[in-house]
Amino acid sequence: LTRCFPAAGASPCPTHLCRYLPLKLTTLRRCSPAALKKAQDYSKLRPTYVIFICTFDPFGRDQYHYSFENRCAEVEDLKLGDESYKLFFNATGHKGEISEELKALLNYFLNPEQMPEGEKTDLVKKIDDIVDFANRDNDWRRGYMTYVQAQMDARNEGIAIGKARGRTEGALQMLTGLVRDGVLSIQEASKRANMSEKEFAALIAVQ
Repeated sequence: LTRCFPAAGASPCPTHLCRYLPLKLTTLRRCSPAALKKAQDYSKLRPTYVIFICTFDPFGRDQYHYSFENRCAEVEDLKLGDESYKLFFNATGHKGEISEELKALLNYFLNPEQMPEGEKTDLVKKIDDIVDFANRDNDWRRGYMTYVQAQMDARNEGIAIGKARGRTEGALQMLTGLVRDGVLSIQEASKRANMSEKEFAALIAVQ
């Protein structure tokens, strides 16, 4: 179960979240507790449900929920039958049929602090009590903040690595271009790139 919230001040449907939600499904599927253990029989594989609760519309169709399962691309009514399901609940939706209790739950996730007590179902009240307890639990808060910080650090590290790779690739492209134009020799260019002449010649050959 994953909750999707846009950052403060972001648009209702953050492009970066919508773009990567399908890719995140692959990771969640691999980490699923329903996955088979080593040497376990396939008959023991349980159905897998990956659920996203979003405070924005991830697909822009105004549906309360979007349900996905694996189907054949060529035969429309042919399902794979792997019992792997992906469900996206949209707290801002208006189309489709869902229960009143589920509507109340989505409204709670959309704006928990301002939801009137009279609109809270028993389920919402239970969740609200758990959230309130967690917010007052210093150990939980510290653990959550540590987790969030770790996620941010990993993201920033990935961005930094990507930028460094981009700069390196740009520099190599410039050097190979100078060699092709006769401005630099392979010996000079390979030295600037901290590569052997053989490695640099191979790089020119594949570009």
